[in-house]
Amino acid sequence: MAGKLRITLHKSTVSTTREARGTIRALGLRRIGQAVEHADTPATRGMIRAVSHLVTGEAVSDSAARNSRTRSASTSRAASATSRAASSKAASSKAASASAASRKQDQEKGS
Repeated sequence: MAGKLRITLHKSTVSTTREARGTIRALGLRRIGQAVEHADTPATRGMIRAVSHLVTGEAVSDSAARNSRTRSASTSRAASATSRAASSKAASSKAASASAASRKQDQEKGS
């Protein structure tokens, strides 16, 4: 049990017991789809077993855990920055086209 465990939250904690929600928080999980890595200890395995209906746990090697953590963190930051930029650009272009259409309608009414 010297390796690491990757724990992923797959289901919502809504309508679960207070103890289950506390266990999920103790594991460091907050969102569906979020994955965390913990040392493979009996305590961690017990927490996973207690909320096995909400999470999955898989063993990962130490080197794979380090590589995936750095890759996923940088990838997720870049993806969120890209999506924010794209959504703000789309919103501004939509607003510009709406105001242009409004001006055109005003000109047609005035003529």
